[in-house]
Amino acid sequence: DQRIKVLSQENQGISAARNNGLSHARGKYVMLMDNDDMLAECAIETVMNNAFRYDADMVKTGHQVFTKRRTKNVIETGHRVYPEGLGPELLVYNGFVWGTAIRRSLFEKTCFPVGFWYEDMITRLLLYRMCRCFVYVDQAFYRYRMHENNASKKVWSAKNLKALDQYFLLREIKEHADQLGLAENSWVCRLYFDECSGLLYLRLKDLD
Repeated sequence: DQRIKVLSQENQGISAARNNGLSHARGKYVMLMDNDDMLAECAIETVMNNAFRYDADMVKTGHQVFTKRRTKNVIETGHRVYPEGLGPELLVYNGFVWGTAIRRSLFEKTCFPVGFWYEDMITRLLLYRMCRCFVYVDQAFYRYRMHENNASKKVWSAKNLKALDQYFLLREIKEHADQLGLAENSWVCRLYFDECSGLLYLRLKDLD
């Protein structure tokens, strides 16, 4: 089927893999998944119905964290439609890029930063702010598998100098946001503050 493309490349990290996939994508919307996660039945249908109904730039869903022993649903609000984009709600929704349908044209203006940890930082600081219409679906459609080999556990170890990427990537994103002409306000400043205070401390506190 010409609609399915399998891409292979030398391991250059998750950002390079995502950017390569995006460069070959042809659909109006894209969704990203980690390799060990799952989607619930009807997830794509429900998300796309919302995307086309509201002509949304992004449609985000709740998610479920699951292990061999337990599951936990994470729903951040009820069903919400923001036809003028996100304002203070930037502080409400998490920055996980998975579990979200994104208008592919947004990636004509930005991409995932190669060589950095914490690449999902662009979600709230760039992608959300670029949205004209944002929709949140209050169902746990994305199934996030938690296990000992999660990449997220590696980047939260706080014992690796790469944890300093938190600071340097934030600077890069700030410069890119200025180039894109994205407006700044009190809640955007709060996002910057959160990234370079509490989160930065948690990721650096165990370094010698």
